[in-house]
Amino acid sequence: MTWDTILIQLFGTTTFLGIDIGFWFGLCIILFLVCLMEGIAWSLANCTQKEKQNITL
Repeated sequence: MTWDTILIQLFGTTTFLGIDIGFWFGLCIILFLVCLMEGIAWSLANCTQKEKQNITL
C-alpha cells in the first residue's frame, strides 16, 4: 500500500485546500513537537525559580 491509497481510504482525497495532505501531517507533527518543547522549557523554568526561592529563604 502507498500513502496515497491510505489517504484516499481515510479521507477520500489526497489534498486539502489545494495542498497535499502529507504537508498538513508534517505541519501537525512539527506543531506538536514545538508545543512539547515549550511545555518542557516552561516546566524547567518553574523548577529553577522554585530552587532560587528555596535558596534565598
